[in-house]
Amino acid sequence: MGACNRSHEPEDPEQRAQRLAFEVCAYCHTSSPGGIHKVGPNLYGAFGRQAASAPGYDYSTALRESDLVWDEATLDAFLRSPQTVVPDSKMVNATVDPARRAAVIAYLKQHAPDSSAR
Repeated sequence: MGACNRSHEPEDPEQRAQRLAFEVCAYCHTSSPGGIHKVGPNLYGAFGRQAASAPGYDYSTALRESDLVWDEATLDAFLRSPQTVVPDSKMVNATVDPARRAAVIAYLKQHAPDSSAR
């Protein structure tokens, strides 16, 4: 039996593509309000936020000291090559495909608690 859409509205194709792009990230991250930290932190609300600021996650010293804010450009660069942007970051998996990076960033924007970030 497949998962049901509880809202009873069909999922927008663009939102579906974003969700599917994030599935690879979901091995290490959650993206829901109050979600648990896994190998990586919960990414709900990450867009527009200071890097290394989710409470309860043990970030690398390098990321804590990076002074980054997760906007589109920063996320795109970090997802393309985490170790180039923040050497010694715990994140080592890169997202090479530009379309996938764009979809993941759009997904994170949709999961920002402040709707003005969208």
